[in-house]
Amino acid sequence: MMELIDIDSLFKGYVTQYLIKNKGSLQNVDIDAKKEELYSEFAVCAFKELDGLTPSTYYADKKGLVELLKAHFEQNVPVSDYFIDALISEDNADDLLMLVDENSPSNMLLIIIEVLSAKNTKIDDNRLIELLFSAKTSDEVKDEIAEIIALDENTVKDIIDKAYSSDCVSGAVCQILSRQNVRDSRIVEILIREFKKNPKKIPEYCSYIASYGDESALPALYDAEQKTRNYVDNKEIVIAIEALGGEVTKKRNFTKDRDYKTIKEASQNERKTEDDI
Repeated sequence: MMELIDIDSLFKGYVTQYLIKNKGSLQNVDIDAKKEELYSEFAVCAFKELDGLTPSTYYADKKGLVELLKAHFEQNVPVSDYFIDALISEDNADDLLMLVDENSPSNMLLIIIEVLSAKNTKIDDNRLIELLFSAKTSDEVKDEIAEIIALDENTVKDIIDKAYSSDCVSGAVCQILSRQNVRDSRIVEILIREFKKNPKKIPEYCSYIASYGDESALPALYDAEQKTRNYVDNKEIVIAIEALGGEVTKKRNFTKDRDYKTIKEASQNERKTEDDI
């Protein structure tokens, strides 16, 4: 088994030793700011655990970093920033692209996407779309894909086609669709469908519907507004309705709702504070 070094754990030990040695002189020190300073010092310190090298140079001459990356996840050893920097510097794009797959661990995919983006290496859109609609892909990875996927006309069409018939449509897919300028009735249907399927994420899905801006979604929003049982969700639906040019003339009574009371009290306290200034 390949022996791996947990550099993050090494840094924690470095900080702990500093705090122990300087316990009596840290009363007025900003510990978080001090940790940033220590991190810079740590980067250029030699450690026997690193074969006498420093964290910033330990990976510089190592070969087979992609295999080493996989070993980190197989052995559950954290990947340090120094390792990521080395991955970015190494000529390994083709090997990394091979790992852009639903069977790769989500945290490893996030690192691979970060490294390839830093290299300006494009990931095939078809592969990204597969990840977007895979039940194995984490929401974090899907959100990252939503930010980097190249949305040309054909890619958007493929996403719409797949989302229209898929049972695995994430918030990231809805976010992509909500940003489109093209008017497509299927996008509205998808956004409304996912809005109804996610009653615990009403604010999020309301934002997608409002962003897309198609007033044909209003009947579904009006219906949902009448059925909501809590103040926050109702407020978000009303905001979406108004964003689409609609209006809610009859306000619901949420004075007994816990969130309503909390928000109301916070608002009153804020006004009192402003009056005192």
